[in-house]
Amino acid sequence: MNFISCAVVIICLFSGSVLSGQIAAQSAPAATSHSVSLYQLRHKSDRQARRFCDEATLELKKHNYAAGLKLLQEALSIDSDYWVAQNNLGFAFLHLHRTEEARKAFQRAIEIDPVNPIGYANLSVAALSQNDFTLAEKSASQSLRFDPEMPEARAMLGLAMAGQGKWTAKVRKLLEESRSVPTSEALLERWPPGGGPGPAVIVNTSDFL
Repeated sequence: MNFISCAVVIICLFSGSVLSGQIAAQSAPAATSHSVSLYQLRHKSDRQARRFCDEATLELKKHNYAAGLKLLQEALSIDSDYWVAQNNLGFAFLHLHRTEEARKAFQRAIEIDPVNPIGYANLSVAALSQNDFTLAEKSASQSLRFDPEMPEARAMLGLAMAGQGKWTAKVRKLLEESRSVPTSEALLERWPPGGGPGPAVIVNTSDFL
C-alpha cells in the first residue's frame, strides 16, 4: 500500500496580524488577509492580558513554544474570552505535540467567536493531526462557509476527504484551487489514476516540526 505523509497548515493570529504557513521548521510567510469578526472588534481585552499575549507572540515567533504557552495561559487567566490568546494557545499546543489540548483550545476559540473562519480552520488542523478526518472535514467546511476563499481551508477539506477515501472530482478541484498550500500540491502529485482508490493519507505529529 502506498502512503503519503502530509504536513498541514495552521493560521495563527499574532495580536492583530495574521500569519499562515506550513507548520514546519521554517518561519511562516506573510499571509493573505482574513476578515476580523465583529466579536473581536467589540471585545475589549484586558490590558495586562494583552501584554502577556504580546510577550507570547515574541516567544512563538522565536519558536519558544513552551515559554509562549505559559504566557498565553497567563493572559487567559485574566481574560478567558480573549480570542487571540485562545487561538494562539492552540498553535503553541500543536507545536508541542499536545494535540488533544490543541483541539480543545481551538474548540474553545470557536465557542468564544462562532463565526470566525480561522477558528474552524485551526480545529480542522488539530483534527487532521489526530487522523480524525470526519471532524476535519466538518470544521474545514464550516471555515469555508464563513470565508469561501481561504486556500488553507480548501486544502484541509480536500485532505480530510481524501483521508476518508473520497478521491473524487470535488476533492481534486479543492486541491487545484489551493495549490499555494504545499499539502495540496503533494496530494495532487500522488493522485491515483482514474480517481481512486488513492494512497492512504497519514498525518503524523512529526510533520509539525
